[in-house]
Amino acid sequence: EYLSFLQNKAYITLIFLSFYLIKPIALASLIYKLQKTVGQAHTRLLSDIFSKSFDVDVYSKEKSSNLIRIYSRDSLVFIHSFLVQASVLATELVIFIFLFSGIVYYQPGAIWLFPILATLVFIGYYLIKKRVTIWSKDIQKYDSKMIKGIQESHSAHDEITIYQVFNGFSLRMKDIFNRKTSTYAKVESLMQMPRLLLETILIVLIVLTVYYASQMNSEIINPSTAVFIVVAVFRLLPMANKATQSLGWFRNGMVA
Repeated sequence: EYLSFLQNKAYITLIFLSFYLIKPIALASLIYKLQKTVGQAHTRLLSDIFSKSFDVDVYSKEKSSNLIRIYSRDSLVFIHSFLVQASVLATELVIFIFLFSGIVYYQPGAIWLFPILATLVFIGYYLIKKRVTIWSKDIQKYDSKMIKGIQESHSAHDEITIYQVFNGFSLRMKDIFNRKTSTYAKVESLMQMPRLLLETILIVLIVLTVYYASQMNSEIINPSTAVFIVVAVFRLLPMANKATQSLGWFRNGMVA
């Protein structure tokens, strides 16, 4: 009796529209608070690293370069690829539940999309997880080598100038720079692959869903219902891609 209004599609449609009118303001406020929380978490992380590394022997160039890398890169990667992506996943999950509930409400036959979407996201994550882990460790290694090489070249500036061996140092550093940027480009490219695959697969699913619905019902699908389903599914396209990318960057943050 209390939930009888749920049987009225006009009320349900109004609820969905209200959600999307309120969403920009709510998300803007959430993003601001999230960024403040991220900044505070980064500050605390750097303070903890400084406190715990103070008594560690960092006089060797290798250890000091690793420590500098942790301060300058790994801490940022951990915060933005681990904590931030966790919040992205949570936000996308809430929107996904809301949208998918709307699709199922208007077209119950679309319930079979849920296991397919979940399977696609986790398959995409599984395919990129191993390679992201390996390449993330390679980037860490090249970062340490880069910092170490810069430290060595500047500390031995006079000797390098006297013996005229700067070209050798320059070539070695250029090789490290190339390896680092090349590996990073591979990671960025890999993160885009799920989007291309998901878009193709989900477009096929849209066609199959409309065909299935038209075969199961003798009546033509209500135009407003069809529009809602199409808009909702096209919102699910970037959402599924973002979820897969977030899982990949989440893995990158775990490596850091």
